Amino acid sequence: MAVFISAETDFYSAAWLRSTASRNGIETTSDADAATAFWVNVSDVEDLANLRNIWRGAKGRPVITGGLECATGNGATLAWADACVVGEGQEFIEAWGRGGLDEALRLPCVTPRDDPDKAVVPSTVLDFGCCPLMQATRSCWYVLAARGCPQHCGFCYTAWSTKHQAAPRNMLQAYRMLLDQKDARAQLTYITNYSQGLPGKKRGAQSFLLRDFLRNPAEAKGLTLIRLGVEGTSEERRKWWGKPVSDADLLAAVNLGRERHHQLELFFIVGFAGDNENWRALVNNCLPLEGRNGCHLWAKFTYFNPCPLTPMWRYDVTQTEPFDTASAFKLAMARTQRFHDHPIQRLTKALWRTVWHRVRCEDAERVPKTVPHVDHEQFTADMDAAGLGYTLHPQPSDVLPGEQVQMWNSEARRRRAVAMGIES
Repeated sequence: MAVFISAETDFYSAAWLRSTASRNGIETTSDADAATAFWVNVSDVEDLANLRNIWRGAKGRPVITGGLECATGNGATLAWADACVVGEGQEFIEAWGRGGLDEALRLPCVTPRDDPDKAVVPSTVLDFGCCPLMQATRSCWYVLAARGCPQHCGFCYTAWSTKHQAAPRNMLQAYRMLLDQKDARAQLTYITNYSQGLPGKKRGAQSFLLRDFLRNPAEAKGLTLIRLGVEGTSEERRKWWGKPVSDADLLAAVNLGRERHHQLELFFIVGFAGDNENWRALVNNCLPLEGRNGCHLWAKFTYFNPCPLTPMWRYDVTQTEPFDTASAFKLAMARTQRFHDHPIQRLTKALWRTVWHRVRCEDAERVPKTVPHVDHEQFTADMDAAGLGYTLHPQPSDVLPGEQVQMWNSEARRRRAVAMGIES
């Protein structure tokens, strides 16, 4: 079988798939017409268009999908695939190399199109020693350093849906030394969700847990931009999520970034009741007074979007409220004149993405393929009329995608959901 590997963005995931296929003796082809099977990576709802195109072009040849959007097994991706791989893909590719498609499809991590409610156990098999060192530009390289996250914020897909695993430090150090010998200017970017303990010179941008940045700022030496996931606009909201970042710690991190001449990028999840008012208090409590000579401070606002298998998976997103980014920008600029913000997506788009996250495979054809040009209230009414209201405001009796997935942390997830008041 010659496999055609397709990803909307031909980056590390596609490189990993090609490398893992080669290691297991699986022939790949760059000619879709010559392929006898297709592997499609779907890492975002925007990638579903590519999956639909592959499905149409396959004309009956096997289409297997995997990636972030396949965590539920029987969600939208299964509408345009013969099978969905839940979890890591290494186990599936190894089985394919040993015994072909039939053996791979028998794995417990596979959801077949003809049995979407089959109990499925996500694969956690991952060998970091076989993850490729990928060259992106002349002096920029990438390597997988970790999966999952040791934290468990209530909204976070990474922590709840992916088992935490980290590459051995000595292996990462060997990669670093290899690149130093090749090119003294080589920058190695580690694909991970936290940055403590990673070896080598650092350049460019990197994400940190705010507490780790405060605890060991030396880890950020050499970086231009530090990314910090603050998320909640108030201490109360952050505590509810299980991310207890205090206003005092946020102010300390901003001041530390200024002292060390880092640009900071702060991430916020918005759309909850009180966020507009909370922002005013956050600006007063957490942003220093400074003119135009300080370090740049960026903010990225994102509307809440439920992620599969997390405690907030069944959250009623029709409660989401518009966030006034124009006023938020003016308030911040009144204190910190080096403040910048990224454009925020429309609330309707956030709700549209939620529909795609939560829709069952048998209903996927009824979801609009592009974001409708209506306001969020009209969009909700339209989804209700189409029989897709369960994707926005699920009731206790509604069955969402992923309920057949047997997670190692299912009981802990449910306890958190009950404690947050989302489930009963």
